[in-house]
Amino acid sequence: MGYNVGIVNDISEEKLQPAVEAIKYFTSRNIQKDLVLKEYIISGISSLYEDEEICSKIKFCDFYKSPQATRKLPNNDILNSFYEFLYEDKSAKEVLQNIENLSATSGCKKPYDLYTIFLYLCNIYILYFFLQFFNFY
Repeated sequence: MGYNVGIVNDISEEKLQPAVEAIKYFTSRNIQKDLVLKEYIISGISSLYEDEEICSKIKFCDFYKSPQATRKLPNNDILNSFYEFLYEDKSAKEVLQNIENLSATSGCKKPYDLYTIFLYLCNIYILYFFLQFFNFY
């Protein structure tokens, strides 16, 4: 999930300008707004989520208004709970309930804090296996 757009280095001159125009088109505010309203993407244009029309039609608008890719975990107990899911055969339901309880006592005020923490841990896990698979360390 997600998208990255770029132009290859060895593109021909005749294709360069159309490629630039295509990127401009797909990253324009209007196209991004249309795609967000259809819930096809989460736009990197965070000011779109200040638009009342968008926020009235999509879920988690408050979360998208101020995304934070990384967050300091409130305590090591949350990380330990995630490890129990990965390595000790605890169910996702048990671990998420434990993380939710720990989050409540750690000062997480908004419901999406739990999801942010879980996504953060999943990203670390995926990155670890990606690096291991491609022998980057």
